[in-house]
Amino acid sequence: DVSGALPFAKPVEVLEDSDSEDQAMTWSPNGQWIAFHTHKELSDDVWLRPADGSQPDKRITFLGRGAEVGWPRWSPDGGTVLLNGARKSDGDSVLYTIGVNQDTGAVTSELREIKVEGITAEMGHAEWMPDSRTVIAIAKEGPGRHVIVTVPAAGGRATAVHRIETEHDFPGLGVSPNGRYVAFVAPADDGFFQIFLKAIGGKAPPVQLTTDRSHKTQPAFSPDGSRVAFTVWSYEASFWSFNEN
Repeated sequence: DVSGALPFAKPVEVLEDSDSEDQAMTWSPNGQWIAFHTHKELSDDVWLRPADGSQPDKRITFLGRGAEVGWPRWSPDGGTVLLNGARKSDGDSVLYTIGVNQDTGAVTSELREIKVEGITAEMGHAEWMPDSRTVIAIAKEGPGRHVIVTVPAAGGRATAVHRIETEHDFPGLGVSPNGRYVAFVAPADDGFFQIFLKAIGGKAPPVQLTTDRSHKTQPAFSPDGSRVAFTVWSYEASFWSFNEN
């Protein structure tokens, strides 16, 4: 609950507590289902659960162990779940869609790859644009080189929104509810990964939103477009020595 004073003392509800790398939960627009990435049953797939817990979780993709499935995202019209994952033929990371009925949780169309034209890159985290016909994604063109693109959900030519030089391979991105802006993570002059905002389709340079000295990842807009949430992370290495007796 972020409506009151922060920080909040504890979560309202724990949805999952296991050793299965459960993450990336996304609500269906009607609030009845949650799609999430998990390693249950030794796979790397997307599962569904009813928000009220009335039925057991069920797997809706079958990419299998080691597929490195990314964060699922439900389309605004409630009919399709978007995700990235390893293509079985060559292991490349690509974008997929799968049809899901948000009222019943039934799969309505099989997993389908979004064919992206015009760039050669490993497709990463993707989000829906408000029209439910276009997606925006971050893709890795090479070591330290990433590009944010829009592409039709049915497949087609990608349009570059912004290119980023960064070693952060899994930064995520968020799109504003009106579809005009994308929030993304990039290295700032202070040496930290900060949140930036870029107009989609505009020529103006990105605007840096955060300035505190911490690393950021996975930005997400609030439904009313007034706030951006993100995760703060740190990586600290320790060196140890010992005497062998």
